[in-house]
Amino acid sequence: MLITLRVLHGQVERVIRTERDTITVGRSTGCTIVIDDIGLSRTHCQFERTGQRLFVRDLNSRNGTRIEGEVVSKSVVRPGERVTCGNAVLTFERMEKAPDADDPGMKTVELLLERARPVVAGTNPDAHRLQRMLEMLAPLLRGLDREKSLQGILDAAITLLRAERGFLVLESAGAPAVHLARNARGEDIAAAEAGISRGIVSRVLQEGLALLVEDACTDDELAGLGSVHALQLRSVLCVPLPGTALRGALWLDNRVQRGGFDHRDLALIPFFAELAVITLETGERFAEERSRSRDLEEDVQHGRDDLVRATALLDRVRGEEPLRHDFANIPARSRAMRTALRMADRAAGTDLPVVFTGPAGSGKEYLARAVHAQSARREAPFVAILCASLPADLVVQELRGATGCLYLDGLQDLGAEAQSALLRMLIQAEGKPPLADGARPAARLLAGSTLPLLQLVAASRLLEDLRLRLEGLTVTLPPLAQRAADLPELIDQVLADLGSPFTLGPEARRALCAHTWPGNIVELKGALQRLAVLRARGNPTRSDVEVCIGEQALPLKDAVDDLERRTLERTLAACGGSISEAARQLGLSRPGLRKMLRRLGLRSDPPTGN
Repeated sequence: MLITLRVLHGQVERVIRTERDTITVGRSTGCTIVIDDIGLSRTHCQFERTGQRLFVRDLNSRNGTRIEGEVVSKSVVRPGERVTCGNAVLTFERMEKAPDADDPGMKTVELLLERARPVVAGTNPDAHRLQRMLEMLAPLLRGLDREKSLQGILDAAITLLRAERGFLVLESAGAPAVHLARNARGEDIAAAEAGISRGIVSRVLQEGLALLVEDACTDDELAGLGSVHALQLRSVLCVPLPGTALRGALWLDNRVQRGGFDHRDLALIPFFAELAVITLETGERFAEERSRSRDLEEDVQHGRDDLVRATALLDRVRGEEPLRHDFANIPARSRAMRTALRMADRAAGTDLPVVFTGPAGSGKEYLARAVHAQSARREAPFVAILCASLPADLVVQELRGATGCLYLDGLQDLGAEAQSALLRMLIQAEGKPPLADGARPAARLLAGSTLPLLQLVAASRLLEDLRLRLEGLTVTLPPLAQRAADLPELIDQVLADLGSPFTLGPEARRALCAHTWPGNIVELKGALQRLAVLRARGNPTRSDVEVCIGEQALPLKDAVDDLERRTLERTLAACGGSISEAARQLGLSRPGLRKMLRRLGLRSDPPTGN
């Protein structure tokens, strides 16, 4: 079978046709398709033909292999689908029967054997300089710190063009002024030493052309400029910044060496000037976006405050009293969580024992600590002990020494002996005969349980007398599946606690909010921690989120909708967003496709020109 692949890398596109059943892709010269891309592993992935189907398999690559944006380990590739490896895109066009071997005009041209190998600079000095420039500038252009990027650009220009000093000059109030000054040692030049010939800069700006001066002191046209003699300028290389948004120049000089620059330097310096302009413009746009982001954050915060006030007003209308204590750090937009907080608010104003019930990972201890922090005992310590395999003597020891709040975590796992010891001390604290040494428990008791205490008593897992003394108040926490309204704020809160270095886009956030989170807040926190570690460069995608969440069984309707959504997204991407072409490939009418897109919450309007 003859396999046809289209390989796009950078601005270079190749069409490859081969009869091989296994096609390897990577940076190694041993691969079938060699692509010089830092984003690829040495042996990144391979295509495998099995019968009439073509598979792609990731070979434990560093950055992964994707089909139409989705990470895969091994998957079927269909005609028209795009496989992304690093910065290269390989499109599987078709697989057909190989032509007759006796027909020389139809023989397969094994372009795969003409492998794209890395460019070698060889002995060409200009190629070495360009390669060195890319090595020096590439790390700088990935950041957003404008001043550091400008320093790096100026340092690279000084190094590669063998200059003594370098200056970035910007026009301010109609006159050129030095914005940045560096020397050959990569140090800032003091303002008192940052001298340039304003006459030369003005001429360069006026004519809009780069200027190369071998010896400024002996140049007939420049000899009349007093600054040339005062600064003892020899070699000068000055180029205007391109474009009209910024007016300025890039200046390099050498006050010792005559003829320090040549025509090759004159050809290279405009690239540095263009990079400087790009950095300055990007910095300005980033500052504007950051300002807009701050304004948006303020608007969001105002909106949240308005929502809190509206919720409080709605509660009063419904006869629900506003909270008397501060639980603002606990998201409670959902009715189920507001109900839990109202009970916690009452518990904070008393010294009664409290039982927090709810599924594992729902935040029982977190809410118990919040109740303690709002109670009269807030200055005393909060001590949490795990009930599983808790010895009876440890119960007595903890209760004797505690003065603040003792939280029994996992009450459903408290052993029979420990229950008896705890019950004995609680009875003695009620005025019954005290212990031999007169000690009485002074701590307030809080407990957490995944099951209601009545259910534990019915299953003979808890003493009825102990339940009566522990269950002063009960706060029931809902599972995260019942807190859909709280999820966006919970996600932001967990990311802030983790010090997350990324921002969640709309698709990634929707994927997180669509999950039912059977493990509740603990599962959410774990998924976000994995996302911070496993994500690719930049902000995480929907695929990254799905990898971190793992497999989850969906209701049939949701599973069908998800399959339809993925199919439509993939088909539209393969058709370049064309509604007509996508409808044709899917066997649908255009109105029918648009109706389906609206139902699934996808874009329904055709792109311009469709």
